[in-house]
Amino acid sequence: MARTSDELNAAIQEADGGVLATHLGADGAVLFPYAGWYWRTVDWDRVVTLADANAQYDYENMCSVPGKGGPHIVFCENNKWDYESHWIEDAGEIAKIRQATEAILDSTVVNLADNQRALRETLNAAWETVKEPAPSPSGEAG
Repeated sequence: MARTSDELNAAIQEADGGVLATHLGADGAVLFPYAGWYWRTVDWDRVVTLADANAQYDYENMCSVPGKGGPHIVFCENNKWDYESHWIEDAGEIAKIRQATEAILDSTVVNLADNQRALRETLNAAWETVKEPAPSPSGEAG
């Protein structure tokens, strides 16, 4: 059954660090890659904001500098850290991200790691498709 945008956000908030994570052996761990202390609402019908949480912001040169070990692409609806971020607005890309995200909610102990890996791969692929940076918290493109 497909979840509405609101239902999907609620299911992620309930599952992340909660009963599902513990039941699946994650011991209350974060199931979904995101920047921040908690899951922030994603508008699954319009736009998903992704960021490279491994990048560091160079304030002197006003640019994002890749971190060691390559990119770490995460959901980032509230970019307080000035990570390089991009909006994913293509409906096809959003559908792929959504499907991979829902697969984690529908996981069992047997396939959770595979589903988490698939989501990371999907986020990385979506990251490669974007051209327009999302605004930073200061309102500038970042």
